[in-house]
Amino acid sequence: MIRAYEVGLRGQDHWTTVHAATAGKAKYSFWMDVRDCLEVKYIDVVSRVADSLFVQTDEFQRTAKYRGVPFARIGMKVMFVSDDSEGIIVDKNSSANFEVYFTSGQHAGLTLGVHPNWMIRYLDDAGNVIKEFTDNE
Repeated sequence: MIRAYEVGLRGQDHWTTVHAATAGKAKYSFWMDVRDCLEVKYIDVVSRVADSLFVQTDEFQRTAKYRGVPFARIGMKVMFVSDDSEGIIVDKNSSANFEVYFTSGQHAGLTLGVHPNWMIRYLDDAGNVIKEFTDNE
């Protein structure tokens, strides 16, 4: 199950939210993002469970609005038109795409960057399609 973790560096009072399957995966993701510029060791990274299962960020909302899907939320289920694999939106990336944790299909268990407007269905909590993009749009 994907959930929100607060991740930071030991002795610092600055936390970053990372959505991951485990605290260890959240720590690793954070460490991969900062290790070159901060020259920190993995053991310097600490994590704790966030208060909410999914944490919406202003940065994510700006990306969703920019990409024309202002209804998109971290934690929202998506399905891919090409192979019906499913995933959960866990973040955005620097390319203004969404990071999706795949729960089924050929990429199950991986988090990959996905274009928000190409070959994707956005689903509500009941599994109903809210919006669908195909390669023709």
